[in-house]
Amino acid sequence: MAPYKIISLDESGKPAYSHASREFALTGVIVDEAIKRRLSTNLIRLKKKFFNDENSVLHYKQLSSKYGAFKVLRDKETEIKFWSDLLAILNKPKITYLFTIVDKSEAKKKGWLGKTIVQKSYAEIIKMFLRYLKGQNKKGKIITESEAFQDRYLIKAHNNYQSMGIPALKISGKKYNEMITSLSLVNKKNLDPELQLADLLGTTIRLRYRIRKLNSKEKISKVEKNKLRLIERKIEKKTAKMKLII
Repeated sequence: MAPYKIISLDESGKPAYSHASREFALTGVIVDEAIKRRLSTNLIRLKKKFFNDENSVLHYKQLSSKYGAFKVLRDKETEIKFWSDLLAILNKPKITYLFTIVDKSEAKKKGWLGKTIVQKSYAEIIKMFLRYLKGQNKKGKIITESEAFQDRYLIKAHNNYQSMGIPALKISGKKYNEMITSLSLVNKKNLDPELQLADLLGTTIRLRYRIRKLNSKEKISKVEKNKLRLIERKIEKKTAKMKLII
C-alpha cells in the first residue's frame, strides 16, 4: 500500500478579540507516513545535541523565551547553530507546508465570532489538504494538537465534509471518507515530529502577512529573518501555500 500523507495542524494567535494577537493562523505540515520515523530521529539527534534531552518538546514560545531546558540558547553562538540545524530540517524538500491566515480586525468588521474564525480556518486548511491529496493521488490522515475550544470546530468541519463532500473540488462525501481515513487529537507529549515542526512557523507566517500586506515596519530578529526566507523558498518551490481567508 502506498504511504499515507499526514498533515499535522497547529494554531498561532488566538481567535478571541480580547487576545493581543492581530491574526489567527493555522500551519499544516505534510509528510509521508514513511518518513515520519526518520524525521523523528533527526529531531531526537538535534535535542540531544543542544539540550541533552531527547524527550524535550520543541515549542516556539519556550524556545524564544529561552527558559528551562532551552536556556542554553541564551548563548548567541549556540542559538545560531541550533536554528541553523533546525531550519535545515524544516527546509527538507519532502516536507510541504499549508498556511491559513485570518486578519482579526477584518473578521470583526464582518461580525465574525471567535468560533467563526476557527471553523472557517479549519474548513479551509482541510480543503487545501484535499486539493493536495487529489493532486498526489494519495490518502491522508489529520493530526492536530488538541485544544478544547477549537477541537469541536475541527471535528465539525471534518464531519460536514464527510457528509456533504467538497463540491468545488468535485469530491463527494463518500470520496472524502476514502481520502481522509483518520482524525487524531493529540498533545505535544505525543512527540509527533511534524506536530512539533508545525508549532515553529506560525508566528512567522503571521509576521510575513503583516510585512507584505500591512507594510509593517516592526523590528525582526535574525532568527525570524531566516524563517521568513525559508517560507519564501518553500513558496517559490511550491512546497508551501498560504491562503488569506479574510
